[in-house]
Amino acid sequence: MNQSPMKMTSAVFLLATMPTVMAQSVPLQPTQPKADVIFLHGNIYTGVADTSSFHANPRTEALAVRDGRVAAVGRDDEILRLKGSATTVIDLAGHFVMPGFNDAHMHLANAGFRRLTVELGGVKTLTEFRDRLAFRHRCLSLESGSTQPRYCFVHGDFALANSSGGHACGVDSEMQILAETGCYADFTLPTGPFHPAQIAKINSVYECDLPLDQAAPHRKGRDLSAGRPAQTFPLMVQGPLLLGRKRGLGSLRLILETGAFTRPNPPSLHRLSLWKQARIHVQGRPDWLFIKLQCHGMEPWDESVMLGSSIQDFLRELVEGPGNRTEYRIHFVTMREMVNIALAACDGREGNPGEYRDYRFQLVEVPVRRVLLSYDLVRSKSAKNPSPAKNHTTMAWVHDASFKQECK
Repeated sequence: MNQSPMKMTSAVFLLATMPTVMAQSVPLQPTQPKADVIFLHGNIYTGVADTSSFHANPRTEALAVRDGRVAAVGRDDEILRLKGSATTVIDLAGHFVMPGFNDAHMHLANAGFRRLTVELGGVKTLTEFRDRLAFRHRCLSLESGSTQPRYCFVHGDFALANSSGGHACGVDSEMQILAETGCYADFTLPTGPFHPAQIAKINSVYECDLPLDQAAPHRKGRDLSAGRPAQTFPLMVQGPLLLGRKRGLGSLRLILETGAFTRPNPPSLHRLSLWKQARIHVQGRPDWLFIKLQCHGMEPWDESVMLGSSIQDFLRELVEGPGNRTEYRIHFVTMREMVNIALAACDGREGNPGEYRDYRFQLVEVPVRRVLLSYDLVRSKSAKNPSPAKNHTTMAWVHDASFKQECK
C-alpha cells in the first residue's frame, strides 16, 4: 500500500511503539534523564479525548523518546530541555504524527488473496501493465529471441477498434496499439446476436488486410494458409457463427450459434456438431479444426452452466463418448497454445497438433528470486514516489475455455 511521503521515515518506525493514548505536556524537571531522540516542529496528535472531534483534539509540537518509549510531549522549547550531548534531534517539518499500535498481527487471508491479484501500484501505461503481468506474475509469453512480452486480447463489449460506432470503444487505432504493445492474437469475435460490432467475415483464422491504424481493420483479411507464414499481427481467431436448430420439447427451431455458454443454452453434443460445421481451420489443413468457445464466467446467472452438471455431463460425453475415439481427437488448449498450433500449420507442420502448443510463443519463465527482487525494487520506488493506483477491468469472453479438435 502506498503511503503519504514523510521526509523522516524513522519517525514512523519509532512511533510504532507509542501507546494508543498519549499524555499531554509533561512537566519537565531539571533532573530528568536526557532523551535519546527528540522530534521537533511537528503536528503531533496527543490522543487526549476531551472532545468529540478528532481535529479539535489537543496538538503539540515536539516529543522526546527514551529507551524506546515516549518520555514527554510538549512545546519545542520544553522538549529541548531534555536534549543531551548524545541526543538525536529530528525536524518533522510540520508532518503529522499520531499514536501507533502495540498490537502486531497478520491477516493471512488478505495476504493470500493479494497474491492472486495483479498489483497495479505505480502503473501508468499499458506497457507497464503488460510488463507487470509478464515479469511479476508470469501471465504472458515471449517469442524466442525477443524480450518483449506478448499476449492475446479479448475486447469487452466486442467493440474492437471502434467497430461499434463509438459505443464501448472510440479508439480507431486500437489494433495498431495492440500490435505495438505485443498482442499476437485477438479472440473477440463473434459477437452476440445482431450486435453492431459483428463483421461480415466469419468462421475464420486470418490476418487483417486493412491498415491497423484505421477503425475496424479486421473487417477484411487473408485467411491463414499452410505454406504461407503469418506476417501481420495480431491474428484474428474467431469462434463459430452459423444458423442451427435447437432441440427441445419435441420441436426444432432456428437459433444463431455463437459458441457462447449461457444458462439457457448450455453446451451439448448437438451444439458440438454445429461447431464442427463452421469448419474453422488454416487453409490447406482441413483436418485441424479450431473451436473457440466463450463464456461470461463472472455473471452469477451463468454459474450453473460453467460449474454445474451441464458442463460436467458435456465434458464427460465429449471425452468418454465414442466420437473421441472414432471421429476426432480432442486437444484442450489455451489461447496461446491455439495460436501456436495455427502458426505451426502455416509453417507446414504435420502430425499431432498437441506437439506444437509451445511452437512460437512460450510462457514467461522468471526465477522466483528475480521476481521477488523486482517486487522489492518497485515497492521501494513506489514508497518514494507514490502514484494513485487505477482500477483496470477487462471484460473477457474467452480465457482458457477453448479447445481444438483434430478430425480423423
